[in-house]
Amino acid sequence: MTAGWIPQGPEVLATPGWARSPLLDVERTELDVTVTLGGLTFHGRRTPAPPRGWAHHVSSLDGWWDSSPDKTQTLDHWSGDGVVSLLSRAGARLVEVSGYIRAAQRPAPMMLHAMEDLEVRSAEGGLLVVDEHLSGRRLEAEVSRVALKFSRFAAWSTAFSLILRADDPLKFSQRTMLLANGTNAVGSAGNSAVNPVLDLVGPHGALTITHPGGVYTFAALAAGQRRTLDWRNGDVWNGNVRVFGVEGGRRPIVVKGGSSWTVAGLGSGTATLRRFEAWK
Repeated sequence: MTAGWIPQGPEVLATPGWARSPLLDVERTELDVTVTLGGLTFHGRRTPAPPRGWAHHVSSLDGWWDSSPDKTQTLDHWSGDGVVSLLSRAGARLVEVSGYIRAAQRPAPMMLHAMEDLEVRSAEGGLLVVDEHLSGRRLEAEVSRVALKFSRFAAWSTAFSLILRADDPLKFSQRTMLLANGTNAVGSAGNSAVNPVLDLVGPHGALTITHPGGVYTFAALAAGQRRTLDWRNGDVWNGNVRVFGVEGGRRPIVVKGGSSWTVAGLGSGTATLRRFEAWK
């Protein structure tokens, strides 16, 4: 064997300094998850036939399971008697999706198309969804792209690193629940307290929700009117327009293990609760 020459084959990477390809050692590097973002699917151990001549795979998911915990802050009560506790988000977190693209046919042009596809479709970020096959959980987080880097290893296999920013440090299940007048048992298998999101479609009367954090009120809606109440940050949306001055009281909260809510004022429209199960 000539000095410096590396034998070619399915177990060896044609780059000096590597004794074994991290891209081909599937059992060691790939995760038992499926990741989706903006219509893209990154496969873990499952290896489907490439739908367009290439397939995305994920080998590591740094930052997804590691996020800052919530922290409690206090302020002096406005009456001067004691303090009031406030739940504060610890801040954003970064998630790095690392993996590789494998081309099945016409590797050189297919690889260029695949790289362009990942570049364009990840540019606006979106909803990052991780399907954990081992735990059976499917969790999501809103993200935006920070950076995308490629490392060319071969014409038929290219490594990438996709760095995403999640402004909310929590991760959420995809469960939804329809609220009704009276007592509502809002269960949560998550490990963190959370201010959830409510989608309203009228007609509804003036809404009152009694929850573990206090009492919350919201103005009445006419038939067909829609509002999204994002209690994580206090925003109220009418389509893509923020609405002000229509709510009062303490934002509804679901504590770890679940909460009991008492709801009054719902009419014949719908009130759909989501993001009420949260993990950190």
